Amino acid sequence: MKIIHIVLGKANPSRANGVNKVVHSLSCWLHNKGIKTEVWGITTTPFATTPDRPYPLKLFKANMLSFLPPKELINKMEKLSKDTIIHFHGVLIPVFSKIATLSIQLGLPYVITPHSALSHQALQRRSWRKKIYIKLFEKSHLIRSARVQALADSEALDIKKLAHESSITIIPNGIDLPKKSETKEKIYYQTDPPIFGYIGRIERYQKGLDILLEGFVTYRKNKGTGRLVIVGNGPDMEWMKKKIEYFGLEQSVSVTGPLFNKDLQDIRDTITTVVHPSRWEGIAMALLESFAMGIPAIVSYGTNLAEIVSQYNAGWRIPNDDVQGLAEALKLAQVASTEGTINQFSLSAKKLVKEKFSWDYAGNRILKDIYAQVANH
Repeated sequence: MKIIHIVLGKANPSRANGVNKVVHSLSCWLHNKGIKTEVWGITTTPFATTPDRPYPLKLFKANMLSFLPPKELINKMEKLSKDTIIHFHGVLIPVFSKIATLSIQLGLPYVITPHSALSHQALQRRSWRKKIYIKLFEKSHLIRSARVQALADSEALDIKKLAHESSITIIPNGIDLPKKSETKEKIYYQTDPPIFGYIGRIERYQKGLDILLEGFVTYRKNKGTGRLVIVGNGPDMEWMKKKIEYFGLEQSVSVTGPLFNKDLQDIRDTITTVVHPSRWEGIAMALLESFAMGIPAIVSYGTNLAEIVSQYNAGWRIPNDDVQGLAEALKLAQVASTEGTINQFSLSAKKLVKEKFSWDYAGNRILKDIYAQVANH
């Protein structure tokens, strides 16, 4: 068996992009398990510097007509052995549909992971264009696939509405668990005011950042003493800064911009509780990474993690679009941190991610329930 992951770009794990991290980590895990694995990227800059990988990375210069596959990629595909499985990461990408057609002609099965791009909320943007494209191209692309990987039950339901004939397997993303030397046991004392954190893309609507700021304002008005650190970058950065100024939160909210590696780890070491009030997600990698470091969370149902966070007692769940609910959860997290009971939430967060979101768990499921099933049929 050989797995070819196809992405737009270079699957650079150093970028603040969840899909990049998933493709890289899954490829590393498969490579370490002895499964032949390659990543093929379609990019306008195939000769740019990119981090070394343990698996083969092949970059192809995008065609000037972006919906057409690069000729070199076609030539490579024609030489692939029949035990190869093509794995597309992303949807609504015309060139992927063209490559999938070639894959079928060559007798090579393919798998699709939409990475939440087919959720009904995501499709509301530029909705008429997407509806036309799905009807003409994407629906048949989904149906012809050997398997579609959904990250959560809600995503599977959204995919079924678009292409009910498609074969769907629900497996969440995994993450690389930190080494013991990279994590500090979190111990909080009564004198410590809580530090709340949001780590992710600065995108107002999807990420619920309007709810985050309004909820934090309400919390502070109700004698909340915590501070908020916002880490990331994105299209709504200027909106974020203006809103912080509008609410008069300059002394209690800080925006760091994007952070990576040790800088990100250092800021996580200071955070008491992460807050993710997203309206929709696949599975937020930054949230899982925080769990792995023992940071509990306040999460909305839109994160697809509310139920499991509640089950493991790894934080607090709130409905989508609930400003008052978020303010109350922040107060509960403050009480837990000042009383020291948040230490148990921290241990639960680590347990949750180890048992349900490690690559040993997710990778084995993908290997057994997707790749092996596809290969046997």
